[in-house]
Amino acid sequence: MRRLWNTVLLGAAAGLLLWGTAAPVQGQTAEEIVKRAENAIKGKTSHGIFVMRVVTPDYQRTLKMESWWVGNEKALIKIIAPAKEAGNRTLKIGNEIWMYLRNTETTIRIPPSMMLQSWNGSDYTYDDLVRESNLVRDYKITLAGTDTVDGAACWKLKLIPKPEAPVVWGKLYYWVRKQDYLPARV
Repeated sequence: MRRLWNTVLLGAAAGLLLWGTAAPVQGQTAEEIVKRAENAIKGKTSHGIFVMRVVTPDYQRTLKMESWWVGNEKALIKIIAPAKEAGNRTLKIGNEIWMYLRNTETTIRIPPSMMLQSWNGSDYTYDDLVRESNLVRDYKITLAGTDTVDGAACWKLKLIPKPEAPVVWGKLYYWVRKQDYLPARV
């Protein structure tokens, strides 16, 4: 009887193991990966340190920044490096933006006429800061492959704007880390 019971238990365990592995594993869609990445960085509040590399045919520059966000309504972004720009700040409240320039100790409100101007010498605009973007809503997203960014395995996603989307970019590449769904590069 004991031998029969052991055989039944062994058979049941093997059946459960095989059943678990035989079930098809559903792959994530590119949109699901981007949704998880957006959820990973959004919340009631967030704080982070990030690096923005600006590369043009004429120059390259790297800015290290620290940011604090309350939803998508309020934000403070402070430049940490390079030293000549450290201390400059951008404040966003609703649809309004102010810049504080440390060297001259002046605060400038960015008027609506300047909202499409470059922010900190990048292709990113002031309007990009105040607009509540939604990548899944505004772009057709496809998986462009996998890649490694700063030693982390990532999905590389290609984003093409939908015809009705109010976006500036004609195409974006977006890298999302596989380990925690945090964006690694845009």
